Amino acid sequence: MSRPTVLERALHHLLEVEATTGQYATRVLEVSHWNTVVSDLKARCGIEVRREWRRLTNRHGQEYNCKTYWLAPEDREPAARALAQLEARRLSRDSGGAI
Repeated sequence: MSRPTVLERALHHLLEVEATTGQYATRVLEVSHWNTVVSDLKARCGIEVRREWRRLTNRHGQEYNCKTYWLAPEDREPAARALAQLEARRLSRDSGGAI
């Protein structure tokens, strides 16, 4: 069985968390350019990932600017359907069938 695609991993992550930062998503999902993944979700799957700059505090108490990403409540169900379709397509390719 093949590893989930970047888009699958991104959708799964966004459905698991309330919001994520680009730095965290890049590290957890092992992708180089999170902003490109977010753009691909819109272009390929029609999923709108919301984003805005926020001022956060790091573990040392220092404030910093960071872009935060999340799925709006109305986008979560379509995102779950898109994830299921992507997984089914990958699994079908793995087994040699076609969807």
